Amino acid sequence: MKTPVFFLLTMLSVSLLFAQQEPNYQDGPELESIDEVEQTPAPEPNPENDVQKPVLEDVQPQDDNVEETDSQLATRNSQLDVPEETEDDIKVVAPPSADNHPALVPESIVPDDQAPKNDARNSQLAARSSVASADPPNVVLIVADELGLGDVGCYFGTDNSTPRISQLAKDGLRFTDFSASAPDSLSAQRAIVTGRRFGKNVESTGLGAIAKKHSYRTAFFGQWLLGTDSAALPTDCGFDVFWGTTAPADKWSFHPVAGELNAPLKVWDNRAVVGYNLNPETYNRQISARAAKFIKKAPNEPFFVCVFFPSFRPLTSKEPDAYKNAVEKLDKAVGEIVDAVDAAGVTNKTLVVFLSSCGPNRVWGAQAGSTGPYRADVGFEGTIRVPCIVRYSEKVSPGVYEHFANQLDLLPTIAQLWNVTDDELGKREGKSLVGVLDGKTESVYKSFAYFSLDGQIIAVRADKWKLYCPQEYKSVSQTETPAPGVPAPYVIKNIDWELYDLSEDPGETTPQNDERPDIIETIRKAINR
Repeated sequence: MKTPVFFLLTMLSVSLLFAQQEPNYQDGPELESIDEVEQTPAPEPNPENDVQKPVLEDVQPQDDNVEETDSQLATRNSQLDVPEETEDDIKVVAPPSADNHPALVPESIVPDDQAPKNDARNSQLAARSSVASADPPNVVLIVADELGLGDVGCYFGTDNSTPRISQLAKDGLRFTDFSASAPDSLSAQRAIVTGRRFGKNVESTGLGAIAKKHSYRTAFFGQWLLGTDSAALPTDCGFDVFWGTTAPADKWSFHPVAGELNAPLKVWDNRAVVGYNLNPETYNRQISARAAKFIKKAPNEPFFVCVFFPSFRPLTSKEPDAYKNAVEKLDKAVGEIVDAVDAAGVTNKTLVVFLSSCGPNRVWGAQAGSTGPYRADVGFEGTIRVPCIVRYSEKVSPGVYEHFANQLDLLPTIAQLWNVTDDELGKREGKSLVGVLDGKTESVYKSFAYFSLDGQIIAVRADKWKLYCPQEYKSVSQTETPAPGVPAPYVIKNIDWELYDLSEDPGETTPQNDERPDIIETIRKAINR
C-alpha cells in the first residue's frame, strides 16, 4: 500500500511545483482592432499538418511583451465602456433515450394566485403581432461558462460589476428562473446547440446545421465541447467559421493541480491547429474581436453567431481581485459583440441571447463566481440557475419573466423564429418560448425532470417545489474560502428524498418533507412509473 500512496504524494508535489512556474503561453500578438481579424475560409482537412500536428514542447515565453500587451488591452477595454396533459397526476420525462417532451404537473400544485403578473408589459404588447410573424432574425447567441447569478449586476451582483450585461437586460427580457440542463458545461452546450440532453447527431440536427439549411452565414467562436480532434468540429456541424478550442480552458497544461496530466490546449482556426495554450487574460478578447468582425462583414446577409466564452477563472492567480477583473473583461467582451450588431445597423433585425452555461464551480474558492442567494452544492439551484437575457429590439418589449424556463428551450424558440417546420426540427425536449417573447406571462412548464449522465432522475421541479431523489452530491464549504489560486477540496455528502419550496426558501436550507408529504408522494409516484 505504501507505493501507491508515495506515487500520489509525488504527483501532487510535482503539480504544485508546476503551478508556481510561469505559464508558457503561445497566443501570438495582441489584436490592435477588430479590423485585423481575418476570417479565413475553411481548408480541407490535412491530418498530417493539422489534426495530428505535434504538440510544441519548446515555445519560448513572451515575457518581453507582457506589459505592453496588458497596456494595449486596458486601453481598448476603456474605449468600450458605454454606459398532452393530465389534470390528476404528474408525468415525469421518460428516460433521456426516449423522444418524449417534459410533462406537466397537476393544476392543483400551481395555484393561480401565485402566478407572477406583469400587467404593464402585457398592456404594451396587447396590440402587437407575434415576433414569429416578423422576418426571420439574425441570431447572436452568447454563452459565458460558469458565470454565477451573484456575478451579474442585474441579478445579485453589484450595480457596477457588469454594466454592459446590465444594459442588455434593461433593453431586453430578463429571465429570473432560468435553468441549465445540468451543472456542467458539456451538458449545457449540448442542450443549447441540439435541444437535447443526450443527442449525438450534432452534424445535421444542431443549430448550426439548421441555420445553414436556411441560408445563414454561420460562425462558432470559443469553447467547442461536442467534438474533439477525431470527432465533429463546428465546421462539420453547419458552421462556416470556427475559432477556438475543443476542450475546457481549465483542462490546459497550466492547470494548478492537474497541469502535468493535460496536454497543451490546441487552438483551432477552422480545421487547422494554429497554436497552443491561449493566455486566459486575453482569450475572451480574441473571441469577441472575431465575433464582431464576422457580424460587421456582411450585415445585409442573415447570420447566426454562436459565442461560447470559456471558463475565465484566473485559476493560478494569487491576486484577490483577479476574478472580479475577469468578470469585468467578460462584460466588455459581451459589450463589444453587442456594439458590433448596433454598428452594423441590424439592431432591429437581430435576436441577441446572453446566458451562462451553468453556475460557478465553487472548488476554486476565491477564483470562482458567486451563486448569489442560492445553494452552491453541485446539483442544487446555485449550480443550475443561471442568468438569461433576450434582446430583440422593437419586437420583444423589455421586462422580466419570473417563471421557469431552461436551456433546452432555446433551439425550438430560435427554430420557430426561423420558420423551421416541425418535420424539419424533429422531436426536442424543450418548449418554444415565442409566446413568452410575445408578452405572455404564464408558465410554459408545470414540471421538469433533471437527469444524471447515466439517465437517472435526480430531481424534479414542479412549479415552486423541487424534490431531490436519494443521491450523493459534491459540497464545498461556503464559510471557509481558500486563498486565491488555491483549490478547495470537495466533500461527498448524501441526501434522501428532500423537498424544498423555492418561493420561500431559494437557498434550499429547510426541507419541507414533514409539511408537504402529499407533494412528495405525488412526484414519487410519477417517477416510479
